[in-house]
Amino acid sequence: MSSELHAFHAELIARDDEALWNWPRRSAAVMAETLAQMCEQLAELLRHEREVGSGNGAFGVDPIERAKLNYMYGSTLLTLAEREKPALLPHAVERLGDALSLARRHVPERVVTIKSQLYRAEHSLAMLKNSTAPEEVTSRAREAA
Repeated sequence: MSSELHAFHAELIARDDEALWNWPRRSAAVMAETLAQMCEQLAELLRHEREVGSGNGAFGVDPIERAKLNYMYGSTLLTLAEREKPALLPHAVERLGDALSLARRHVPERVVTIKSQLYRAEHSLAMLKNSTAPEEVTSRAREAA
């Protein structure tokens, strides 16, 4: 990772720590906005790294850093999805799944932590799908009548 990207990554970690520390003093709307901004920045960082890597046939970030980025992004998406935007759950599952597959090969000591977050995300997604399924059946039955 370049020094510029490393500094950006460190800034995101510091912002995440600050957001968690200040959580009790912040309103839910302010915290949700902070999490959304973090998601945008993490997505931009991953996009940038893919573009850099596509030029030389490899991903720009080493696998350990990629696992960390995917974990941070997935966890942030999960928090945001559980608090106010359930539509983000599939994206959280995808990012955490990517982090887990990388961790299994490159950072085995982080597998348990990532696996528990992925389980939480998958469980939340399953519950969301189950809760919306009866509504879809009811609306289809009304349309048919």
